[in-house]
Amino acid sequence: MGFGMGCSCLQMTFQACSIEEGRHLYDQLAAVTPIVMALSAGTPVFRGYLGDLDCRWSVIAGSVDDRTPEERGLKSRYDSISCYLSPEGAKYNDIELVMDQEIYQQLVENGIDDALARHYAHLFIRDPMTLFKEHVDEDDEQYSDHFENIQSTNWQTMRFKPPPPNSPIGWRVEF
Repeated sequence: MGFGMGCSCLQMTFQACSIEEGRHLYDQLAAVTPIVMALSAGTPVFRGYLGDLDCRWSVIAGSVDDRTPEERGLKSRYDSISCYLSPEGAKYNDIELVMDQEIYQQLVENGIDDALARHYAHLFIRDPMTLFKEHVDEDDEQYSDHFENIQSTNWQTMRFKPPPPNSPIGWRVEF
């Protein structure tokens, strides 16, 4: 992660007025992320070395890929989206999605629909990259730090961000 996760990139966070609007926005913007990435590419130099590419994506993807050769599947933590979230986008979820089945089941049993449960269960296939000892025993009913730790260390072309607990911030989509 030494190349600077926010350097040479265009990132925007949109506030949605509802979860439905956020899911729709996520699905709609997902289709244009590769185009915007190509249009905004501007990273020919890394740490003073001239690179043979113009977009930082593959460099950072490699720098945060902590999988062992046995764990390697189709995608790393830093990749394109893995599934669509809206009911309309569900028909495009035609690739196999690796998920934490226990998390998926818990979400479905608590009223989360299939598309959203699959999305979040997929994020939890990886261990956190960072862990702060003062947050290990935190109350998950009061704080979302454990969730945010997983959510924020899965870098996809889009990120669906739920409202933090006890906050006026609503559903967000990070592009």
